[in-house]
Amino acid sequence: MIAKQQISSKLQSIRSTLSSSAKTKRSQSSSFNMGKQRSVYFCIALIAITLIALCITCIQAEHHEDHKHHKFNPYKYGYKVIDHKGNKQWKQEESHTPHEVKGSYGYKDKHGMFREVSYIADKHGFRAHVKTNEPGTKPSHPAGVKMDAHPEPAFHKSHHSHEVHHGHH
Repeated sequence: MIAKQQISSKLQSIRSTLSSSAKTKRSQSSSFNMGKQRSVYFCIALIAITLIALCITCIQAEHHEDHKHHKFNPYKYGYKVIDHKGNKQWKQEESHTPHEVKGSYGYKDKHGMFREVSYIADKHGFRAHVKTNEPGTKPSHPAGVKMDAHPEPAFHKSHHSHEVHHGHH
């Protein structure tokens, strides 16, 4: 509302300046260059258009609504893939509350080497539990990650995921 009043005041000021300028110019000698007069009018019109654009921007900014609040939608998904060489990959994840996600993902090659990561992300941060039989790994707990070396993978079927087979039959 304040922006409209300010712009209205500026436009009134420009109109009065334009009017007095025109009266002054008419009273001057006939040698006044019409090109200069057009330049003055063009500048005044440009200023008026700029002020109108600013007014529109201010009005739009006043009516902008904050859309940061979105409804949380619980979710659950998963997949399992077995490629043509027998390598397996999987992932499952779910969230039933706005600030908590649980899931796992993993890989097992045709020779039995695997890695499975189970995780949770919530108000306490991100925590992971890694199970693997990869060479050179040993049980440890770096940065809140629990590492179990040499266990069996959990690669189990669940009702919310589906298996995809790639390759030749």
